[in-house]
Amino acid sequence: MIHDAFPEELLIEKDESRGLVVRLHTLGWFRIDLVAVVAQGENVTVVRREAEVGPRGIITPKIEERFTCSLCYLAKLDKQLDHWGMSKVESFIAEDVLDGVSVACRYRAPSGTFHHVHLFCWDACPDPVVRRLGDFLQKFARSSLRVLKRQARLSRFW
Repeated sequence: MIHDAFPEELLIEKDESRGLVVRLHTLGWFRIDLVAVVAQGENVTVVRREAEVGPRGIITPKIEERFTCSLCYLAKLDKQLDHWGMSKVESFIAEDVLDGVSVACRYRAPSGTFHHVHLFCWDACPDPVVRRLGDFLQKFARSSLRVLKRQARLSRFW
């Protein structure tokens, strides 16, 4: 368990909810972007956060936005994660790199299986599946609230 976890990360990790939480660390800027899609009953709550990491690792929240949508959005993400190989990918950490982007993904699949993947500078990985998943998760974590709402709205038609 991580000590600086956001509430959604703990829900997914402790098997109290199903969904996806992607945390993106931009090391050079000491910034965290987080997007969580968590099932709660018949609805899904989508949370988008931005935070700064200060001295001694203290996390200071800057932005928190949320909305609710139907379970269709989580079902669409389940399909996308399956397509990008989430269940097959293992963590990758590039060596001899001091600065870069790190993504941590916690995902509880429809089967109840928990996946935790941490990728750091995944462009250096020889496995194309890792590189594609890392790119997908990075783009997802940097999505604006407007983009996330649009994706959720359109997921009803998939």
